Order: sequence, then C-alpha cells, then structure tokens
Amino acid sequence: MPAEQDKRWVTIRPPGAPDHATTILLARASSDRQARYIGDQAGGRVFLFLAIDDFARDHAAFTAAGVEWVRPPAEYEYGRVAVFSDLYGNLWDLVQFACGHPAAPYDPEHCGSARPQPPYRRRALAYCNVGFRLLHTGG
Repeated sequence: MPAEQDKRWVTIRPPGAPDHATTILLARASSDRQARYIGDQAGGRVFLFLAIDDFARDHAAFTAAGVEWVRPPAEYEYGRVAVFSDLYGNLWDLVQFACGHPAAPYDPEHCGSARPQPPYRRRALAYCNVGFRLLHTGG
C-alpha cells in the first residue's frame, strides 16, 4: 500500500464570493514526476489570463513590482495584451479586452453602448478586476 501523500493547496476566488463560487485551486506537487512539470503544464503556451480594466495602470504596476515580461504590449482585435512569466515559469496574458468582446465586462462608462457579443466557444478564462473570477461559458 502506498504511503499517504502529503497534499497541500491554496484556493483563490473573488473577495466576498460564497464558498460554492467558481474557484482556482493551486496544488503543491506531491511527487517527483509532478514536480518536473512545474512551470510547464501547458508545454510553453500561455494558459492563464489576467483580465484587467486599465492596461496602462496595471502594466506599469506589474513592471514596477519586477514582473518579467516575455512579450511586450501589443494591440489585437480582441484587446491589448502583454505576456509575463510567474515565479515558476508559467506564462500569463495580462489583457484588457476590447469593448464588446465576449470576455469584457459591460462597462457603459468606457464602452458606451458596446455590449459583449454572444460568447464564442472557449473553456475557462481567469480574469481579474479586483480579485479573480473564473468564467466558464461552455464548449
């Protein structure tokens, strides 16, 4: 019979969200095999998205905090994005979605009447305004 695993984890959900809210769970590797994949869970691709409401402000704050930028800011049809690496080598998109994009929060103050279009197929998107929210729109 195998020895009991030493399991530890941290959960992240929006501030004030109920216990049953969608949550990100970050678990510590419990074997050498798992540890070999830390920072490479997605094979070198971006797989975490931090959506923000003010790109210039947050990019400057991340830079001042010493974040390592892998790709500089760029403009795309879906919004403005830069890629950074976390302490373990995971790649993240820091992204401000364009008004009207399905992942963009409806913000009449900045977007006027541009409402999000019906969602296209996507799995999960972690995004931040004042905390983390995990959106799941099916697919």
